[in-house]
Amino acid sequence: MLGYEKYSSSTELVTKLNNINATASLSSSDLKPNKTTPVYWVSPRTKTDTEIHITSRIKKARLNFRSYDPEELGRMSAGEAIDSIAQALGVVSVLLPSERQEAAEHNYRAAFVAGLTMGLEKPLLLLQYGEDPIPLDYRHLVKVFRSPSQIQPHINEFATEIAGLL
Repeated sequence: MLGYEKYSSSTELVTKLNNINATASLSSSDLKPNKTTPVYWVSPRTKTDTEIHITSRIKKARLNFRSYDPEELGRMSAGEAIDSIAQALGVVSVLLPSERQEAAEHNYRAAFVAGLTMGLEKPLLLLQYGEDPIPLDYRHLVKVFRSPSQIQPHINEFATEIAGLL
């Protein structure tokens, strides 16, 4: 169970962390995989040609998907993210270049979703456009592309992995 506690100092935070009793890991066993829409696509609020191309490539790979779109849904709750990922067979997201206005907010969300996906042991396709530095703890997960034509091979590999789970 995820929770929220207020604290105002590091000492108070340490006390709260030391008093945690429930340490059960996240469980997705109650949620059945959604094989009708097996992919969960986490898109940014503003869609550029890159995000439109990714969506198109997912569709052309015949991967039905559900998406989180902040333009439509606003904020992503932790519970919603956990449930959506638990029901998915795989997750696709993109890290935005730093010059994009919403990059920090979206990239935090993408990193959170990537962590949950890995924790729930689901296939993840985490794409990044361009040469921005990749966070060290995600470097092994990210597939970098420099042009839209380089997206297709990553989608194909992901689609093959998902097809094996259907």
